Amino acid sequence: MSGRALALAVLVAAGCARAPRSERPAPDAPFLDPRRPAEERAADLVRRMTVAEKVSWLRDSLAEHLSGQDLGALVDEAVRIRQRDGRV
Repeated sequence: MSGRALALAVLVAAGCARAPRSERPAPDAPFLDPRRPAEERAADLVRRMTVAEKVSWLRDSLAEHLSGQDLGALVDEAVRIRQRDGRV
């Protein structure tokens, strides 16, 4: 992994960091409800993930993404996400 890719992964992980939650979510947790909008479910799930889970997911996703695309596309996507969230 290049230095830029690693730095990007660390920045994204740090931006997503939240306090760890309990191991078992309540049965009515929003991310478990397929009737809810995907964006709401994803946001709920990410809030519940530990930093270690987020870093692991990012590492795996980054490796998969880079195997099929160039780093520029990944950086562009990260910038779009940050702009959408008002963090750029």
